[in-house]
This record gives sequence, C-alpha cells and structure tokens, in this order.
Amino acid sequence: MTAPPLRVDGLMIVGGMAHDFDFARLELLKVLALHDQARVSVSDSFEDVAALERSAFLITFTCNLRPSHSAVQGLRAFLERGGRWLALHATNSLLDWTEQGVLASKDETGFVEMLGSQFVAHPPIGRFYVEVCAQEDPLCRGIA
Repeated sequence: MTAPPLRVDGLMIVGGMAHDFDFARLELLKVLALHDQARVSVSDSFEDVAALERSAFLITFTCNLRPSHSAVQGLRAFLERGGRWLALHATNSLLDWTEQGVLASKDETGFVEMLGSQFVAHPPIGRFYVEVCAQEDPLCRGIA
C-alpha cells in the first residue's frame, strides 16, 4: 500500500484590469488540477494574509492590483519562510492614468522592490532572454 501524496496548499491571486482574468484563472486551475497533491485557494486580492500564511506556494496574475503595506509585509514573511511565488505577466504593473498618459506609479510599499521589476510600458514586440536560476527547484524543473 502506498501513502497518499503529500498535500501542498497554495494561493492563487488573479484580478485587476485590462486582461481576461476569468480565462486566466480557469486555465491556471486546469493546470493545477493535474497535480493531485495541490490544493489551491483563489482570491482577487493580496489582502488575505491568513490564506497566504497557510500556503506553500503563491501564483499571481494581476494588473494594477495594489497590495497594502500590511499585505506586502505578509508577502515578505511568506518569502522569508521559504514560500514560492510565481508572479505572472502584469503582476508588476502599477499604473496611473493622467492627462499626460498612462504612467508607472511610484510604489511606497516595497511591493515592486520585492518583485524585482516594474512594468513601465510595453516594449517593442520581440524576443527577450530569460535565465532560469534555480533549475533544481520543482517550480523551475524542466524549463530550458
């Protein structure tokens, strides 16, 4: 008799503006459903710090979704305890619509610094290089 797979709890945050978040949420859940051990809570906000505290992994696909200072503290604690975060597409987009056009917001919470990048504007369509740094990590395994 084999032991049941170890349960791995995660949190998926999907929401914001200017993207088809319903489609993205469904497709991400379909992929996660292929893994019997994955149990995922879904939110449209960074503010459920309690759900993050119960999670081993976090997947975010957001646009212009701004976490509060306390949510950023929860994200930082999650990472410091070894949580894994897959921040997809526009998670690093914090935008303001002004008379001068769409501008990248100044982030006072540390969110953008924690992500390591901030979306400012769409670059020209083309190829770009991504370096996979932690190939031994299960999240990156098999990515060339």
